[in-house]
Amino acid sequence: VRHGETEMGRNRFLCGQTDEPLNSQGLKQIEYLGERLAVTHVDAIYSSDLQRAWATAQAVATPHHIAVTACPEMREMDFGQCEGLTFAQVEKRYPDVARLWLARSPMLAYPGGESLDHFAQRVNSLSIRLQKHKATDTVVLAAHLGSLRLLLCLLLGIPRQHWWQFQLDYASLSTVETQPRGVNPESDGQAMLLSLNDTSHLT
Repeated sequence: VRHGETEMGRNRFLCGQTDEPLNSQGLKQIEYLGERLAVTHVDAIYSSDLQRAWATAQAVATPHHIAVTACPEMREMDFGQCEGLTFAQVEKRYPDVARLWLARSPMLAYPGGESLDHFAQRVNSLSIRLQKHKATDTVVLAAHLGSLRLLLCLLLGIPRQHWWQFQLDYASLSTVETQPRGVNPESDGQAMLLSLNDTSHLT
């Protein structure tokens, strides 16, 4: 699940690792998300440790009486000196960054922040945490647009330069079914995307 709305996000400022809370709309969104998942069996809940994702995870966890596990590796990308800027401001101050951004280049890196390669390596480390789960476990992960996009690429075996092609709205739900190794040779260790960017609970 992606976290609910924030003021920086609503006003289209780059909000990476700034620990911004949800706004009033975001709080309503995660309430509806929690109600949606209250009837779903959940074995574990993980979350980025930034408060906008953490509050989202807590809304899901409360009906299930499950503790949330913090995952700093699932924080949003570190935008460095571009943090808190709009795209127009980035374009003016850091034209090379804006050019790579518009080109969807895998060489994208933010001054004083992260490159896409480093970001992908960080998100990839989550897979080590998930290996302890049984094949039948249902795991909820609350995180951010960038980290969830990269995780989808990782799980589905899609080259990470296509990460921007996943649309994930605030408080949206996407579902991936992973296949355990050694069960079906044709789909050994692969994953299937069952739903993407589901926001029906918000309407």
